[in-house]
Amino acid sequence: MIKYRSYNKEHSCFFYFSNGRYYNSEDLSKCISERICFEFYWENAEMFIGLKDRNRKDIYEGDKIGLPYIDPMGGIDDKYDASTIYTVVLKHGCFGFERVNFQPVIEWLKEEKGEYVCNFGNKTIITDYFYGEVVGNISEKM
Repeated sequence: MIKYRSYNKEHSCFFYFSNGRYYNSEDLSKCISERICFEFYWENAEMFIGLKDRNRKDIYEGDKIGLPYIDPMGGIDDKYDASTIYTVVLKHGCFGFERVNFQPVIEWLKEEKGEYVCNFGNKTIITDYFYGEVVGNISEKM
């Protein structure tokens, strides 16, 4: 589903657009309002990247993402500081995370082994599970 959101500084909240309609709630099944189209600013619209964070919250372009440190034994340390918080950006035709260098989202998705294929081995399945967590947005004051 293609969704956009736009931060409205006057109301200090996000407004959403999906399927040709405007909403004032992330839950697109309620809070439909006719006048929201005047509150939605396309010049600062942020696109939904198609993934949810580990708390099942939608991830949008412009979100601040806390990426945990995963130790060599697979343990996760989710204490975030400035060195582990990245911004979601659209660059080189794909979504990714940027702090100093750009890293495509696909590098952070969980891989699983799929069914066995003769003369090839197991398929690699890239899931939509993401280890990170939305901790803020570039539009909101953190």
